[in-house]
Amino acid sequence: MINTIFNLCNTISKEMESKNYTNAYNEFVHMLDSIISFRNHEMNGKVYSDDDIAIVLLSLKEFNFDNYSKAIEPLKIHLYTLGKFAEKLKANIKPQYAERYQTLFLDVMTDAQHVLSAYEYIIALKNYNQQLGKFKACGGTEPIKPLIRAANIGRNPNINLFDRRTMINSVFWLEQHPDIKDLPFRDLRPHAAILIRQALEIMWRNAIGYYRIKNQNGDTLKQFTQIGWKFINQYKTKDKNTCKAAGTNNLWSIIVPVPIKTLEMLNNWCNNFTHEPWINSIYIQWFVTEQLWRVTQPATFNGHWTSLHGNIQITGLKYMQYEFEQYVARENHKAFVDWPTNRKNQGAFVVNEGKEPTAKDIRAIRLKQAKINICNLTKELHNECIAFFKLMFCKQ
Repeated sequence: MINTIFNLCNTISKEMESKNYTNAYNEFVHMLDSIISFRNHEMNGKVYSDDDIAIVLLSLKEFNFDNYSKAIEPLKIHLYTLGKFAEKLKANIKPQYAERYQTLFLDVMTDAQHVLSAYEYIIALKNYNQQLGKFKACGGTEPIKPLIRAANIGRNPNINLFDRRTMINSVFWLEQHPDIKDLPFRDLRPHAAILIRQALEIMWRNAIGYYRIKNQNGDTLKQFTQIGWKFINQYKTKDKNTCKAAGTNNLWSIIVPVPIKTLEMLNNWCNNFTHEPWINSIYIQWFVTEQLWRVTQPATFNGHWTSLHGNIQITGLKYMQYEFEQYVARENHKAFVDWPTNRKNQGAFVVNEGKEPTAKDIRAIRLKQAKINICNLTKELHNECIAFFKLMFCKQ
């Protein structure tokens, strides 16, 4: 099956070079069917949740291809997601747009070859290790260590300054393009990550209900764009699959539609692209956009719609907003929360607003903030000590 997919990639490339786009489209659909069939065969009915997938696909760490036990499960998740993306493509692409799909075809073929060659290698490596064990125990012919199949299609994963200049100009003068197929899709598509990052920032800001973070002069503090997310993440409950964050003495709580760990992975992945742009596999880019849709889906509670910013429930809104103010002050004593009139939030269903914090509540909240400060100072001191000893005693 893998040989068939690689051969189809060659055929599709030749058809595109000859500008036989209809033929290329038909062969591409055939390739999608082959990817889906191979995925189904290898999964043997196994299904991964989006949260299982996020842990692997959105991780910024690489895994060792030479360790079968550690590599096989992540590779299966990559293969599973590639198959899901192939299903999505098959249901949405249209033959009349075949010519504009050239970059899409190239991206899918490149990433499919990368996943399949790695998967093929790790399976062959398992067989090789078994044969090598028999050879060492019983003798005979020494097995040959497998090699990763070389891909015959590829793309430059870097987005340089010239690429950005061309992309920005294309977006600004979008109406002037005589044909959509001439747009720089390779560079445009990955930048959805920046929009997703902004969407998450807006989602948390609207859920908590603040307008912005400002200084004493009333100027917006740009370094606090993600303070809403940091606040929620700081107060998440201990369950690793938790969808809930709760404040001091459980005076407030917020429930989100997906595990906070998944949101953390999504946020970190988008942040990484923003500061270190790199063209990730197209099926990973698709998965990220699907997660934003999942996170921001509105819902109904007691017959009332939430806002269009997500299926989020808050209990004890006033307590949460007060603790958020204390959290911001801990991050920067010169920072202040700018609230809209009546502190009405637009991004969550408020189960109840709660009462104004009492003196006892305020003491409890401030005590917790003090404990967090001490904990953070201890960690910083520990890190500084390690850095000092490395500097003084470790060889350069």
